[in-house]
Amino acid sequence: MEGKACCTPAREAATLVSAPPQPPGNADALRGLISIPGGEFTMGTDSSEGFEADGEGPARRVTVGAFRI
Repeated sequence: MEGKACCTPAREAATLVSAPPQPPGNADALRGLISIPGGEFTMGTDSSEGFEADGEGPARRVTVGAFRI
């Protein structure tokens, strides 16, 4: 499998990912979690030291939805 990453799925077009809505009365499950706002960032690298087959390059803008952790 030359040219394929060994442990990463094939990269497809970036998609917006957001936290699923929480059902009412789920306050106990959410206690202690913090909200992380969504936004854009640059993922990957254009450096010759990056491994494109592993999804490390090229650098590209990615949008991530808000989530809790």
